[in-house]
Amino acid sequence: MRMTSVLTFAFLVTVSGAAAQEKSSRPVPKSVTVDIKNADNQVVGKAVFSPAQAHGVKLDLNITNMPVGKHFFHIHQRPDCDQSEEFNTAGLQYDPTGEMYGNEHHKAHSGPAAGDPGTTVYVGSNGKGQLSVVFHKLTLGDDDHSLFGKSGTAMIFHAAAGAPGPTRIACGVILRPN
Repeated sequence: MRMTSVLTFAFLVTVSGAAAQEKSSRPVPKSVTVDIKNADNQVVGKAVFSPAQAHGVKLDLNITNMPVGKHFFHIHQRPDCDQSEEFNTAGLQYDPTGEMYGNEHHKAHSGPAAGDPGTTVYVGSNGKGQLSVVFHKLTLGDDDHSLFGKSGTAMIFHAAAGAPGPTRIACGVILRPN
C-alpha cells in the first residue's frame, strides 16, 4: 500500500509539473526582425532571426548604410542601445553557455560566446552588405539559451579594423514578439 501511495504521488507531481511547464512555454516565433541603428539613430540595416533548419537560430542580415569594411558583430547581454554611451549599455557578449566568461560548467575562454557568430559582414563602398549565418548555441524558445535572454538582448556592430572613432558603431534591440 505504501509503495502504491508513493508511486501515485510521484505520478501526480510529474503530471502537474508537465502541465505547468506547458502553460508557461510560449510558441516559438517564426521570425523576429530587428532594426539596426547607428549613433545618429538612423536605420542602417535589418536583421531577421528565424529557426535554423537543424537547430539554432538563423540570421539573415541586410546592411544598407554602414562604412566600408569587414565588421564584427555579436549578440550582447542587454536590450539597451544608448547612442550617447557608444552602445556600451548593451553589456558584454551574450554567453548563456558560459564558454566565453565561464560558469559552473565551463572554464572561461573554453570557447566562443553563444552570441559570437565567428564571422564578419563585409560592407562594400556602396554601404551595403549581406550575410546569412547560424547561431548554433541559441534558440528562439523560452529556455536558458534563448536569443531573447530574460528580457531581451542587443546586436552590436563594430567598426572595421583601423577605423577611427568608437569601436561600437551600430546596435539593434532584440525582443521577443508579443
